[in-house]
Amino acid sequence: MSKIGYTPSEEQRRKISLALKGRPHSEEHNRKVSLANKGKKVSEETRRKISEAQKGRKASEQTRRKMSEARKGNKNSNFGKHLSEEIRKRISASKKGQIPWMKGKKHSEEARRKLSESHKGKVSPRKGKRSSEEQRRKNAESHKGQIPWNKGRKGLQIAWNKGKKGTVPWNKGRKGLQIAWNKGKKGTVPWIKGKQHSEETKRKMREKRQYQVMPKQDTIPEKMLQNALVLENIEFKKHKLFKIGNTTHRVDVFIEPNICVEVDGVYYHSRPYEMMRDRKIDEELRLQGYRIIRFPVNKTKDFDVQSAIIKIKSHLS
Repeated sequence: MSKIGYTPSEEQRRKISLALKGRPHSEEHNRKVSLANKGKKVSEETRRKISEAQKGRKASEQTRRKMSEARKGNKNSNFGKHLSEEIRKRISASKKGQIPWMKGKKHSEEARRKLSESHKGKVSPRKGKRSSEEQRRKNAESHKGQIPWNKGRKGLQIAWNKGKKGTVPWNKGRKGLQIAWNKGKKGTVPWIKGKQHSEETKRKMREKRQYQVMPKQDTIPEKMLQNALVLENIEFKKHKLFKIGNTTHRVDVFIEPNICVEVDGVYYHSRPYEMMRDRKIDEELRLQGYRIIRFPVNKTKDFDVQSAIIKIKSHLS
């Protein structure tokens, strides 16, 4: 009896499906099915049905491994091929407006570990390559208007893997001084050459600079004075910020209610420009109601900390 034009009912389809479950196809059968389907285009309706049927189903680890092996190297349909500009534009247009699946999510520690393991021993595809000027320009254009990841974060940013054992530094195994990518390139024009920052940018830069503590480390005489103040139970603040005209200044030590202490290295602060700057700072702070005490230090061993403490106490009483 001919079956041409015959469509099984839903019940028959279900019975056939149950009967065939668990029965693997032979390699020959799979090859024939593959050849029969080559060149065929699946309709949008069929695509939708396949998508709905696959939702919620997770492939086993073994299946994932087999799928990965089947697409590796020259087995991949795109192996050795390069997408044309037209196809790249089409892919870009089709992705516009879509929300990335990882948006708002973070990799778990287990996922991070697996990613790290999977990349160990592999050579980066970009190793030894340099981006062309055209590529650099495109990268710059694509990042315009994007908000930096650290915008609004104050102070030193701590790496996500800080303190984690087993983290390999990027320059491990590289001996000697590392050479910059543009070393020896004569005629490289700085990106800011011929340009000027807008007033808004200058204002933002000034505001950001207020949170920078300079110098980052205290000098030895400053530390000696701070330790002596701690022993005397005198509370103080380090590097308190003050408004001086159109700029700002941080004093070495500030003691409530109105005492500013500066520990000046003679070599640096004896220069004419620095002496004039120090006088201007002192005058401005006095106008604001603060007392200024300066201790000039030529050599660390000559700094009399006890005399400095006595002088500070006399101002406190």
